Amino acid sequence: VADMGDPRVRDVNRRVLLAHCEIAEQTGKAEWHLSVRDVERLARVSFPTARKANARLVESGILTRGRESTCKSAQAWRWGEHAQSY
Repeated sequence: VADMGDPRVRDVNRRVLLAHCEIAEQTGKAEWHLSVRDVERLARVSFPTARKANARLVESGILTRGRESTCKSAQAWRWGEHAQSY
């Protein structure tokens, strides 16, 4: 993940990833819906930080955006091609 050398960024990425893991496990599906606000709440980070961490996780291949959502506030997510290595 980008900037993984910085311990603060690493911690934020970990917390955001754990938020995704929690929701994915609860839904039991390969694709789940999670808004940035939900990530913010679950990971206990600010809105801009949650948005940037999601982008870093997508960029690294751990997460990928799922199909277009009919809901404007939540994004569909799936595990990316590099999720197995983490």
